[in-house]
Amino acid sequence: MHPPYYCHNCISRYLVYYARFVTAQNVHCPDLKCTVKLDPMAFKILIPENIFDKWFDTTVKSALLSMEYQCCCPFYSELVINECKDKSVRKVKCPNCKEFCLKCQVP
Repeated sequence: MHPPYYCHNCISRYLVYYARFVTAQNVHCPDLKCTVKLDPMAFKILIPENIFDKWFDTTVKSALLSMEYQCCCPFYSELVINECKDKSVRKVKCPNCKEFCLKCQVP
């Protein structure tokens, strides 16, 4: 970031926009000539806590869901992980509700 060029309010609005509407994993410096990627953890002190928390939860879930052995419970939206990483395991149990198929997400 270039602190001398951007006031706190401007950079906060820029980061809030990314946190709400765009993937915040690849946020670049707002200077069009700069290619530096901003550290998303630095957002925490610059944007409202509720927006950061929602963005962080979404980003973490999306990163985890791209992995092979997990999915979201279709009933409770809770992240469920097959910690054994055993491909033969078909059924998993959500910690908050019931068992379902890891592959097709049907009970």
